[in-house]
Amino acid sequence: MNNNHKGHIIFVMNNTQIRLFVKIAESGSFTKAGVELNMTQPAVSRAISSLEAELDVKLLLRDRRNGLMLTDIGKRILVIFREILMGFDKVNQEIYAERGLEKGSIRIGAFPVASAHFLPKIISSITKRYPNITISLQEGSIAEVREWLDSKEIDVGLLLAPSAEFETIPLYREKLFAVFRDDHPLQKRSIVCVQELANEPMLICKAGYEPP
Repeated sequence: MNNNHKGHIIFVMNNTQIRLFVKIAESGSFTKAGVELNMTQPAVSRAISSLEAELDVKLLLRDRRNGLMLTDIGKRILVIFREILMGFDKVNQEIYAERGLEKGSIRIGAFPVASAHFLPKIISSITKRYPNITISLQEGSIAEVREWLDSKEIDVGLLLAPSAEFETIPLYREKLFAVFRDDHPLQKRSIVCVQELANEPMLICKAGYEPP
C-alpha cells in the first residue's frame, strides 16, 4: 500500500515479494521461481502484481520472442533488492552467530581456470570450518564476473587483477611466460618487457583465460 504521510510516500513490501522478484529475474521464469519458493503459479502472479501496484511501475514484461524481460526500472530495482536481501542475510547470520551457529550463503563467481584451480581447496576449507554455510558457484568470463559483482548477483568474484571498483584481496601471484620459436630474436632473453610484445602475433584464450 502507498501511504502519503506528511509528503512522504511509504512503500510496504515484504521479504517474500522481494525474494520472489529476484528469483524470477534470475531464472527468467515465474514457474521456476515459484517452485524454488514453494509458491503456486497464481500466488506468484498475485505477488508480483501486488508489488508492481505498490511501486506503481512495471517491473517485468512478457515477450513472445524473448520471453520474460526486465524493464529498465526493473533492472535498477533488482540491484537494490539484492542489496536488501544481503542485509536480511546479514541479520540472520548475526542471530545465528549469537546462538553459537554459523549459517548463511556465499555466492562465488569465477572464470573456469580459477574455478578449477583455486576453488576446490577454498570451498573445502570453508565447509570444514563452517558446515552450515551454503556455497554456490557461477562460472563465466572475467567481464561476466565483473558484471555479476556490480549487479550484486554474487558476493565474491575471482578476477585477474586488482580493481578500483571493488574491494580486493590478493589471492595468488604468478609469473607470466612468453613462448617463442627457436629462431625468434627474443628467444634467448631471460626477461622480456610487455612493450616489446606489442607488435608480436599472439594466441589469446577466448573470453579471458578460459580453456578452449
